[in-house]
Amino acid sequence: MSYLHGRDEAWVARFLDDLDRRLGTSPVRFVRAATDGGRGAASPGVATADRVLVLCSPAYFSEGPADADWAMLAHRTSLDRARGAAENGIVLPLLWEPVLQRMPAVVAEADTFTAGQPPEYRTHGLALMTMQAARHRAALDEVLGNLTRWLTTAPPTGSGPAPQDIPAELPPALTSDDTRFTGLYRGQLTGTAPGLTGGRPLGRRLSWQDGPSRRHTPSGEPAAAGRRLLLIGPAGSGRSAVLGHLADRVAAGPSGAPWGCQVAFTLRADTGGLPSPDGIVQAAAPSLAAREPAGWTARQLRGGRALLAVHGLDRAPVHMRPAAWEWLLRTAEHYPDAVILVEANGSSVPWHRLDGVFTPVLLDPLDPAEREALLAGGDPLAGAPGGRSALTALADDPLLADAVRWPSAAVAVRHAARAAGDRGPDRMDLLRAAVAAVWRPDREAANARTRVRDSVLRAAAGGLAAATLGSGDAPLPADTALDALYGLSAPGLTGTVPPARLLSQLADEAGILYAPAPATIAFAGDSVRQYLAAEHLATHPGPDGDRILAEHLERTGSSGLARLVAELSAVRKSLPDVPGLLEHGATGRRLTASATPGRRATGPVVVRSADELAGLAARRDAAPEVWCQGPLGELEAVLPGIPGLRSLVILDHLEMTAVPDLSRCAALRSLRLSNCPRLRDLTSLGASPVMFLTIAPWLPSLDLSPLHHAPWLRRIDLVTAAARGGDDAVRAPRVGRADVRVLAPPGPPGGPPGL
Repeated sequence: MSYLHGRDEAWVARFLDDLDRRLGTSPVRFVRAATDGGRGAASPGVATADRVLVLCSPAYFSEGPADADWAMLAHRTSLDRARGAAENGIVLPLLWEPVLQRMPAVVAEADTFTAGQPPEYRTHGLALMTMQAARHRAALDEVLGNLTRWLTTAPPTGSGPAPQDIPAELPPALTSDDTRFTGLYRGQLTGTAPGLTGGRPLGRRLSWQDGPSRRHTPSGEPAAAGRRLLLIGPAGSGRSAVLGHLADRVAAGPSGAPWGCQVAFTLRADTGGLPSPDGIVQAAAPSLAAREPAGWTARQLRGGRALLAVHGLDRAPVHMRPAAWEWLLRTAEHYPDAVILVEANGSSVPWHRLDGVFTPVLLDPLDPAEREALLAGGDPLAGAPGGRSALTALADDPLLADAVRWPSAAVAVRHAARAAGDRGPDRMDLLRAAVAAVWRPDREAANARTRVRDSVLRAAAGGLAAATLGSGDAPLPADTALDALYGLSAPGLTGTVPPARLLSQLADEAGILYAPAPATIAFAGDSVRQYLAAEHLATHPGPDGDRILAEHLERTGSSGLARLVAELSAVRKSLPDVPGLLEHGATGRRLTASATPGRRATGPVVVRSADELAGLAARRDAAPEVWCQGPLGELEAVLPGIPGLRSLVILDHLEMTAVPDLSRCAALRSLRLSNCPRLRDLTSLGASPVMFLTIAPWLPSLDLSPLHHAPWLRRIDLVTAAARGGDDAVRAPRVGRADVRVLAPPGPPGGPPGL
């Protein structure tokens, strides 16, 4: 019996006992061979047993001794056929677990058993049938009976081959279909090269520590650094682009491919979950999963013919990252010849476990030629005006030139220069665009309970930059950064957020920090640090800021930081409502509700015509509660113009079939839909700020599924059309994040005067 040792031993033993009891009265006896535990060796008894039962599973082909087993079994089968022995007399593959991939040709040829078995055998496999024997007893008895019949009626084949008849190295038996599928996979899959460079690889350089010195190599030739690399750089440095271009080169063909790889597996780790080896093709190329020969992925990794590129690990939930690293370390251990390339910012890397496993490789900043390629010539983005003006601005401004050292900053500066038009780019606009380029645009999609507010991150970034100006480009000890962040909590700049969490968020969310080595952190550039410090000093003037500026002037001999602070201070004084640094990068954690100018209504405002509603919006009078009775035209166009609208009631609208788009009503929190009998579509509420929804009357035919994705909805009240036995609310299953209550209709309806 061949199986991956260490998995389900108890259930394998149960299955063997059931089979052994059935063989007890027959002349055939089942003898269990001792395991040798050697990796890469065939299962015990495969070379000598009269009959071999192979328990097939995805793990057996990916991690088990399948290659060695079937090489020996194919050799024995060929010898028996040469002697004229009956075919299929040595081996019988059994489905221990369902194998979704296509069975290799030699296994499919030997499988003369599956076709005549009950459906449960093919659907569940022997493992689940044994675990749930009470449920599948009839089917399990039928399978065991057929298996016993095969063992007792098959003609004897004699003993296995003599040791001198076994070659020192047997040819592989499971790889007959691998070459064809490798070509199919490479032809239908390409790498995932991000579009920062328009699909054109830049001439980037990599550096790593080799003994007492650092070595450098072009990013297109990383094999000199090793076979397992950890590519480190700040957010926006182009790490994923490097991985994508390497994967593209592998997909283009084996000629000139890095490490001599034939296929590339590009996996996203932003969810924190990575597939088992038998599920890699399903994750990388789902359309080819059913055509993959079982164990093909493992054979490519084991033979060093596959590039495994993992990106997006910094975007995974923090509590899921240790599991992802366990997967990577386990894969590196199980497939020592596999080529594994992981990109990260280094902030959550388990450095203490990577020594001797992964080589940390730093992605160097853009050199002047690469920077010019992104800003002007040689890039698809250069067709529009703006590149030359950006280059001109960089030539006269060392601070701005340093700010575009990474691809995302260079592209952001180009777009900002192009948006300036004929008037030319403003220096502060270009600086702000360069620094804010790495701020994650999808922060609103993150978990609101675990995410730090933008204002806190901005305060922490500026305070940390101001406190560490003296280090320049050199990395900081992590303890020094933690002490600086701890000092910011005393004046209340960062609230109660722990410094360690702030440091992690500044790397993963703000993207301005990264960890180039264990226990260190570094800013994305000295210009980034100076701009953040200038923002902080301009926002919080005082003796401490003056001292920091004086020390910086004495240390560097440059008054550039003082001029930058003065410029930012002048802007703040002239435009008190100017957005702070990076505010455009995310909408913030909380729902925004602007101030309510004008007169505030004393009670609910009732409107019965489109003209009344338009007049209410035109007067700009604050109306916290508005009742709209009957059809009033395009509500989504008029309601956002009513200041301070927090509660909306739509009633007696007999023709309304879909809720109007309320996403632009920033202050709206409560919505009641009353007597709208033709209402069928609630889709627009998925993007609205509504927190409390009431539908009266509610009909069971109304589909509530669109509300599953409403980010702010917290309570749904459904008022039934007919009275129930009591007046108490009945709780129903939650819809997304919202609690659902089913209410009886109230007594005589009350409402605003005149209704």
